[in-house]
This record gives sequence, structure tokens and C-alpha cells, in this order.
Amino acid sequence: MSSMTGTTLGANELTLNAGELLLIDPYELHSANFDRDDDLLAASIISRFMSRIFSGVGLCESESCRDIEFISRVNEYIDRNYGDSNITTASVSAALGYSKGYFCALFRKNFEMTFSNYLTDYRLGAAMTDYRNSPLRLSEIAEQVGFGDYCYFSRCFHRKTGVSPTEYFRNPAR
Repeated sequence: MSSMTGTTLGANELTLNAGELLLIDPYELHSANFDRDDDLLAASIISRFMSRIFSGVGLCESESCRDIEFISRVNEYIDRNYGDSNITTASVSAALGYSKGYFCALFRKNFEMTFSNYLTDYRLGAAMTDYRNSPLRLSEIAEQVGFGDYCYFSRCFHRKTGVSPTEYFRNPAR
């Protein structure tokens, strides 16, 4: 246990001055050095976010654990290529060195959804971020994030949010 500015760090927990207990991934933050309370808060938020992403993922080597390397490789590939409207399950599986069938099985096991649904959700998230940070029109953003057809983008967006993209972004609180 080491003492830091206003904190005490144990093997897998962090106690703040106010007595709030935050669980920290001991594999990632066990040697963390926090100089400011803001850094500590950011680390706890990241830890919670990562635990949600990998909920149920144990850091072990048994077959019951999810494949962290596979998840990482897929996410890196999607992050670099999501704007390509020609991405298919077959093209991604080939690029990562898997047969299409094995890739689909691994993907569903690790992400608990199909590759197509994951890619669509990723693109919609990117479009939402880009719209807030870009002067481009929605149709241009849809194309930029990999939707070749604005009508398809709009249908997917409505299915995900319950409203059209125009209605969604008309509300300044979003």
C-alpha cells in the first residue's frame, strides 16, 4: 500500500479522503502515481468504463475467458477502417487472418453481438461525435463514417435512438 496525495492505494482498491471506495483494476493501476485528485477521478472513470466494456472478462488464460488480444485487434482494425463503406465480415476476417466462420464465432463470443451490428453501432457513435465537432452536413458525416447511403444511415440512427438524425441534433442538450 502506498500513500498518495489524499489517497491510499491498496492491491485492488482506492480510498478517497471522503471515504468513497473505488475498485481499480490491479493489473493496470497497481503502480499508478496520482499527483492530483483530477487524475485520480479520471483513472477511476476509465477503470469503470473498461470494466463495463470487458464485463465478465477475467484476466486468465482459460477457454472460458474472452480473448483480449482478439478484441484489441478487432477494435484497432475498426478504429482505422470504419469509414470505408466496403468493410464486410469477410474482408475483416481475412485482414485479421481468420476464416469467416471462425471470425463470426469468435466475434459473437467476445462482443455478444454480430460484427455487422457492432460496426453499425460504432459508426453511429462516430457520426454523433463528428456532428458535434464538425461543420459538415449530416449526409457528409454519414458518408465519412462509412454509410454509403444516407437513407440507410437515417434508418439505423432512428432504430438506435428512436428519432431521426435531424430531430436528434435539433435538441441542443444532446
